[in-house]
Amino acid sequence: MQDANGTLYKVYLSSIFQEQRAKVDDKATDKQKDQESKQAALKGLNFEAKEYLRKRLVGQRVRVVIDYLRNVKLGNNKEEERAFASVYLEKNNVAVELVDQGWATASDHRPGEPRSRDYEHILLAEERAKKLGKGKFSKTPAAFHVKDLSEDERQAEAKAMFPMLKRAGKLRAVVQHEFTAGRVKVYVPKESCELILSLSAIKAPARGEEFGDEGLAFTKDQIHQRDVEIDIVAQDKRGNFLGNLWLNKALFQVELLERGYAKIFAPKDTEYYNDLQTAEQHAKKMHKNVWKDWDEAAEQAERKQRREARNGEQQKQQKERQTSR
Repeated sequence: MQDANGTLYKVYLSSIFQEQRAKVDDKATDKQKDQESKQAALKGLNFEAKEYLRKRLVGQRVRVVIDYLRNVKLGNNKEEERAFASVYLEKNNVAVELVDQGWATASDHRPGEPRSRDYEHILLAEERAKKLGKGKFSKTPAAFHVKDLSEDERQAEAKAMFPMLKRAGKLRAVVQHEFTAGRVKVYVPKESCELILSLSAIKAPARGEEFGDEGLAFTKDQIHQRDVEIDIVAQDKRGNFLGNLWLNKALFQVELLERGYAKIFAPKDTEYYNDLQTAEQHAKKMHKNVWKDWDEAAEQAERKQRREARNGEQQKQQKERQTSR
């Protein structure tokens, strides 16, 4: 979450629990098959919960009330202090909403232990979900299967899907993760797959490079967990995809170029080249970020030198052809 000053905070919803690994009855006749079935169902429930919160909260103004702090054990005998909070959209506690849909359950608190200020409402929501057989209390919860085409073992599958994804044209997608300003991981609902997308026709600085972290922060702020449109235009040797990304009908590469977080990295016959060039020229003239030291006169002189060198080479080749005749 981000406050009015732009500071990011991570909070955890108070007094609710969401399973990450399905439990299997030791007496199950086919334990492995039962485990896979229950895990697929659990993934489906968790995905529904995540989508619900994403659509409900992303871009919205919420009220966050810290209920308690707790040290949570991590690996390597380390601990992390986490803030647990009640998050309200208007007057609704979203934790109560999740439990009411059967996507989470009430945490068990010991007597005197701090808890959500709406803990009684959470308990009542769990009872309603049980009676109505919603979410995890359903007899037949929907299973969820998604292909992560970014995994190394799925390279062959990613390459096999490339022609189909390219023919599909624009596809709705949800941005899941940002690696750099111009490289993201997206979920494509129509094909139930996740893939890594490098934005075509541009090159953005990597993390740790000058303006790389600033560009990444901009991309995160603009498109993280947002509904976008993509189209696939090419694929690299590792099976990762190259393509375009639109946010609210605007080509995102243009946004990055206009703010000086990327440079054009494509020939002039590339689709949308005129829009990309206009955006880059604006960033240059304003000396934005990667163009902060841009010198127009020096660039023109360098361009003239390359043109003269190219013309000289062409004349040399022409003379050689005439001599050979």
